[in-house]
Amino acid sequence: MAQDPAGPSAAAGPTSPTGALVTQALLMVVSFGLAVGLLYMVVVLARGGGVAAFYSFLAALSVLAAAAGMWVGYVASYRLVTTMVQSLGGAGSTIVFFCSFIPTDLPAQPVNTGLGVITGVASAVPRIAEAGSAALMLIASLFVFEATRRGYLFLWAITAAPPLLTAAALLLGNAFAELYAPPPITDHDPSAPLQ
Repeated sequence: MAQDPAGPSAAAGPTSPTGALVTQALLMVVSFGLAVGLLYMVVVLARGGGVAAFYSFLAALSVLAAAAGMWVGYVASYRLVTTMVQSLGGAGSTIVFFCSFIPTDLPAQPVNTGLGVITGVASAVPRIAEAGSAALMLIASLFVFEATRRGYLFLWAITAAPPLLTAAALLLGNAFAELYAPPPITDHDPSAPLQ
């Protein structure tokens, strides 16, 4: 595991046991949501729920990218994950935001503007609350997946799902690595008196 010592816990100092428990609980809830969301996408695709080959391809790519993102987030450094999340999340939120300006009478169009802004902010500052940022990106990507499938959104909005799901998975993977990282090894002078 290639964790950067200048990660969020290094900047914030030692965390309290209560804070660690809350962080663990949030990570578990969002990770469970990610797993259920990915399973739902797989079931929909397996049943032939894709509205077009383009849609099915991007939805399947989203599932694979999220699985890979979780692993990459776990092994990658803090700075690399932050940069990747900002890039991927920014791309996904930009797509969602601009799809809200395509002139259609679809019922979910107004929601797109809000989602684009919210996920854009979460992407810009992903380390404020990793689980919260990941949850927002996960919700946005699942909304896009379902709304485009049902015809509530312009079909091309599905292109936002792969980057948003990957960014969410990267954040979760890195948060787990940070949470379960072994304590840093400090050099101890054997001749120094024990305190």
